[in-house]
Amino acid sequence: MAHAGASDHWERLWASGLAKGDKFDVGGPSATLLGALRRLDPVSEGATALVPGAGRAYDALALAASGFARVVALELSPSACDAAKREIEASGHPRAASVEVCCGDFFRHTGAYDLVWDCTFLCALDPSAAAESGDFSAAIEHFRAAIAATPTAARPRDLLAQCLLEVGDDAGACDAAACAVALAPAWAAARLTLGRASLNAGRYADAVSHFRVALEPREQGVAAALRLAASDDDTLGADVDQLREDLEAAEALLLRQDERRPAVDGVP
Repeated sequence: MAHAGASDHWERLWASGLAKGDKFDVGGPSATLLGALRRLDPVSEGATALVPGAGRAYDALALAASGFARVVALELSPSACDAAKREIEASGHPRAASVEVCCGDFFRHTGAYDLVWDCTFLCALDPSAAAESGDFSAAIEHFRAAIAATPTAARPRDLLAQCLLEVGDDAGACDAAACAVALAPAWAAARLTLGRASLNAGRYADAVSHFRVALEPREQGVAAALRLAASDDDTLGADVDQLREDLEAAEALLLRQDERRPAVDGVP
């Protein structure tokens, strides 16, 4: 069973008769893997490996040839699994029997491995699909996997924060959005998400600050708008009136919070 939002794009590609060496099929083991295997210590006896998004299992075969006792080539597409089985059989490699082709979903797969090899799997995922389908738990898993693969990218952290807000994890959303802002301080979308997360978490002063930063370029006219467009900021077309309403709500809550704060020795 595939996770909600899983794309059928890959099955359509494979079922259409994807040829060896066509599109993303490189026709053999990835150069990255072969280079890594040359640098690795000798494989321990009985070692296992997992290759998600294995395609024709070129990399899985290379891992088996390097000494891994069991290599699982995992694919979501049934047609890709069939192609992998044909490739393994045609290879005639004496260690081909060490490769097990498994048709399944990486995010639902269970098992313990000594090595998980990914070259172009996680970067090809569309984690937003799960969020758009309403499966925020699956989307959160996807975005966390994307963050692990690209730790310096701000966008997956911002999208993770938005999903965490949807499931009521306001503190987690604040942390994720704060990381996105730290990685891209000038990115208004991340500031907007952090403002909303701060508002939900009751951090009204922080919310006011972040909303003001997100709103500021929109108050500076055409020149600022052009700079935002050049930076590919996807909040350029955001509802500015809604952003102002969020700011006003945060300011009102902050004022109310200050009014309730008790005075100490006559000093508010």
